[in-house]
Amino acid sequence: MAETRFPEKVYQGLRCMAQGEYFEAHEWLEEAWREEPGPIRELYQGLLQAAVVAYHVQQGNYRGAYKVYRRAMRHLVGWPEVVRGLKVEALRQDLHALAKEIQAALQGNPPEGWTWPVPQWETSEAANSQG
Repeated sequence: MAETRFPEKVYQGLRCMAQGEYFEAHEWLEEAWREEPGPIRELYQGLLQAAVVAYHVQQGNYRGAYKVYRRAMRHLVGWPEVVRGLKVEALRQDLHALAKEIQAALQGNPPEGWTWPVPQWETSEAANSQG
């Protein structure tokens, strides 16, 4: 039977991400990634790297953010639009928009406001992710 839920550590990480607590999100997601032996660990790695991208932007490390963005996308492509209720495609789109803003910042034109990667859920999963 296919899994329908993520482990609690993934939900914790995604909740932190949604609140803009990217360092903490990375910590939770890295734990889940390390503990997962199956193929979905690739998705977890992409999620934790998405948190690292945002953390680097928060710290003003645009070069590091762009470098990690490219790695994150390699782990996020190939997944369906929605996995276990998480809208992976929406997250990829957020990261792509953020990458464009990072490139502008690297050229000396940071945006007025950043596009932060925010986990989005299908309605039925939203209640489950509230923990």
